[in-house]
Amino acid sequence: APNDTGLAGFSSATGARLWEVPSACSRHATPALWFHDGRTFLVSATWSGRLHLIDPANGRVLWTMENLGPTAFT
Repeated sequence: APNDTGLAGFSSATGARLWEVPSACSRHATPALWFHDGRTFLVSATWSGRLHLIDPANGRVLWTMENLGPTAFT
């Protein structure tokens, strides 16, 4: 969808790109941090209706929910 955009992780030490997840979020919404059992995760939703849980250390998509409708908010 034209309102979906990619999400990338960068090294805080060097600025080098570490990973990228294409079509991971809506250009209208900011991904959120979720803290669980001492770990940090990224939660991002797309305009086309997908919700992703992403490991920010390596960019691995841990799960995705489909058909949730457009996301235009954080």
